[in-house]
Amino acid sequence: MQDLRKSARLASKVKMEGMAKVAVQDAQQTAVAKVNAPGAAIAKGGLEVEDGCLVYSFDVKVPGKSGVEEVIIDAGNGKVLKTEHEN
Repeated sequence: MQDLRKSARLASKVKMEGMAKVAVQDAQQTAVAKVNAPGAAIAKGGLEVEDGCLVYSFDVKVPGKSGVEEVIIDAGNGKVLKTEHEN
């Protein structure tokens, strides 16, 4: 049963990746550039569906700053939709 759920999640991820028009590497670069801080780097993130839209959500870590900057990017056109500091 667990293998079946894992297979379903993998199939869903592959389907989402096929729908994204923006490459993950481009979205990561956009997220880091949006934060605009020396040494900023992606801590985690990837494709997800948020409010019915396919987006990239990345947590960007800035050295010397607590928490992360969450950057949401439209997976269809690469535009930044939202940024928010999270502790």
